[in-house]
Amino acid sequence: MEGNKDISEQKVASFLKGYRNQRELSDKEMALIPDAGASIFIFYLGVQAQRFDWSNIFLSENYLKMFVGRIRVWMDYYKMKVIN
Repeated sequence: MEGNKDISEQKVASFLKGYRNQRELSDKEMALIPDAGASIFIFYLGVQAQRFDWSNIFLSENYLKMFVGRIRVWMDYYKMKVIN
């Protein structure tokens, strides 16, 4: 999710509109989008961890806290929002 929620919501709406031009999504599929998004975050973090090298200063405690924070923000945001 971007820092600007309005821009982020516009991108989501645009993506879903384009996707639905090819295939409709059921209510159950729509409800799974927030969890699927969080799963992608976690998968990506796993890829980073697998590629970790002790000489890599990028993957640090601060980075992990920031990344987990992003997942929390994502999940908290979509707990209160219905995707249309």
